[in-house]
Amino acid sequence: MYGPEVIAEYRGKFRTELPPHVYALAEDAYHTLVFEEESQCIIISGESGAGKTEASKKIMNFIAEVSGGSGNSSVETVKRVILESNPLLEAFGNAQTIRNNNSSRFGKYLQIGFDTRGLPIGGKVTNYLLEKSRVVHQDVGERNYHIFFQILSAPENIRSALHLQSPQDHFYTKQGKCFDGKGGAGVEVDAEEFNETTAAMKAVNLKGKAIEQVLRLCAAVIHIGDLKLQDGKNDDASIINKDKLEIVASLLGVDSDELEHSLVTRIIETRGERFESTQNRAQATSARDALAKALYSKLFDWLVECVNAALLKAGSMDDYVGDEQLEIGVLDIFGFEIFPRNGYEQLLINFVNEKLQQVFVELTLRAEQEEYVREGIKWEKIKYFDNKIVCDLIEATAPRPGLLPILDDVCMTAHAMSDGLDEKFIAKAAENQSGHPHFVPISGSGGHGFIVKHYAGEVEYDARGFSVKNRDSLFPDIVDVLRSSKTKLVKLLFEEEKPAEESQPSPSPAGRKRKRPTSVGFKIRSQAADLLKALKRCNPHYIRCIKPNEKKKANLFETSLVKHQVKYLGLLENIRVRRAGFAYRADYDHFIKQFRYLSSQTFPHEWRGDDRSGCAAILSDVKGIISLEEGKDFQFGRTKLFVRKPETLFAMEEMVEDKKRRLRSHYSEGIPRLSCNETIHQAALIYDEIFYDLQAEEEGKRAKAFYGREYIHALSAFIVLRCCVLH
Repeated sequence: MYGPEVIAEYRGKFRTELPPHVYALAEDAYHTLVFEEESQCIIISGESGAGKTEASKKIMNFIAEVSGGSGNSSVETVKRVILESNPLLEAFGNAQTIRNNNSSRFGKYLQIGFDTRGLPIGGKVTNYLLEKSRVVHQDVGERNYHIFFQILSAPENIRSALHLQSPQDHFYTKQGKCFDGKGGAGVEVDAEEFNETTAAMKAVNLKGKAIEQVLRLCAAVIHIGDLKLQDGKNDDASIINKDKLEIVASLLGVDSDELEHSLVTRIIETRGERFESTQNRAQATSARDALAKALYSKLFDWLVECVNAALLKAGSMDDYVGDEQLEIGVLDIFGFEIFPRNGYEQLLINFVNEKLQQVFVELTLRAEQEEYVREGIKWEKIKYFDNKIVCDLIEATAPRPGLLPILDDVCMTAHAMSDGLDEKFIAKAAENQSGHPHFVPISGSGGHGFIVKHYAGEVEYDARGFSVKNRDSLFPDIVDVLRSSKTKLVKLLFEEEKPAEESQPSPSPAGRKRKRPTSVGFKIRSQAADLLKALKRCNPHYIRCIKPNEKKKANLFETSLVKHQVKYLGLLENIRVRRAGFAYRADYDHFIKQFRYLSSQTFPHEWRGDDRSGCAAILSDVKGIISLEEGKDFQFGRTKLFVRKPETLFAMEEMVEDKKRRLRSHYSEGIPRLSCNETIHQAALIYDEIFYDLQAEEEGKRAKAFYGREYIHALSAFIVLRCCVLH
């Protein structure tokens, strides 16, 4: 279903020529990128466990296979890094959940840069919202990140050097009670994937010493979870198992006494005074977990930077500039989640999914219908649910603040306090969102939560822990210890750490000039805004993954579950818009540029009339070859031409390619005798249009061998052109 023979079958085919397939969409995106020189993005969405990550891998495999460049070492290296870095990001960013054995616990937007010939020349990975809480806590039936189980299944000599035992012997890996490998497939699967992960590290140019430090840091995180704390007589905590503390300190390259001191005490500054305060067992445990989460999340960010550095080094770009780069973006992001208990992470994940649904609504339902009206196209409006009201409920700052700004405000005004913040947030949210049709406060369960009516259904959130997770701060004294590390990687990860302040502006007028710590909620809102900006400057393609059942079983379809997803994803409304609408639209001048080869009035001579008449001339000549009827098959808008069926567009594109092939064949037989002016014009067309891909100096040798006489005659045409200009 996804093998090389299937890739070959879909390669170069139009969407309507073969049954629907992820390869058909990938081919369409790549073809449009090359043919129209317009950036594309592929947005993959669906519930957790619906198949988004697998779909993204199939797309990347297809694009790598069909994008050419064989024999070009730079292009081949870019492809290799893109494909081989995937096991690395999965190992550190994916985990087994109750709904998915390989659930992405972070969002990933991969941008592959191309030149105008369609060759990949670089790329960039942007990651979003790694689920840090999973590092320290997993529900029964779930696992920590794959990398921890891979290391715990590594060869004996590696585990011994890192003082590691089995998953059931370490606190951070035994909570979910999953000890029989990923998805119950056996621990040998984790051992095999450990080898794949280390190979992926080498693919992104990590050497032996760097890989060793990565593994040591992961082992340190595992051992941090095993640090046991107890309260003293004065509620001052201390670490019981000093031997485990020594292991952690050794792996991190820090002094064990300083590490313990930073975990069980805290430096507090107030009114210009600085004093040390002891922490009780609960507070020290929280500091311990915060250390583990910070180490792991920073390691993950650093690994993403390594992937990007490898892509940049492999490619032919000095830097990746998205706004200026021709690209295909592939978005694989966490799906909408509804669990028995939904916390802060689920609110952020579902918020991002709301924003992506908003993009879908804006581009496929609202914007398209508004364009028909604006262009004077006869249209009967199709109703749909606009989820902007839910996005505003979560993120808006005015006229009434949303849930995340309210939480930020509560955290900011609390300063060093943490007790009672969650209750204060719930009360303030209930007060500000009173009467909102998509918000329901919960009072019957002790006031610990609220319900949000998302586009995908109602979700009840337990707000306990919201404030701590939103601030997500690491005490300055712990950071200072890590900065003193003798381990290069640990020191590197924390050298830019600014624990006191950062640049998030206060929403209140009184605090507008002040700085405050950047919250997790603020970061994800900013990241979501940047992501939407990147998506909207590309031509979008959508893959809606439908989850067939909740049992993680193949060939089992639960009708009610499938119907529910089809309904809330807005697929029925989208189908109605697509059936009644137009598959293609373009400004008149763009249409002429793209299809000028199809009319003797626009090629080879340049069209001198108005753009609409030029489009009419092209369509008039095309009518003699394919059946076209104005009003039925195409319509003229005020500024654009609209073509209803994709089959019509594909047929015209094939006619353009056929025209170019015949021109190549004609001129490969020799340059005809023409007048000077005709020779100038024809030679320019041959050189600039037909043989454009031969211009690149680095492709010269390949082109000469590949095109033979065509290359010589194209070059001759250019020489004739230059001679005519000189005379």
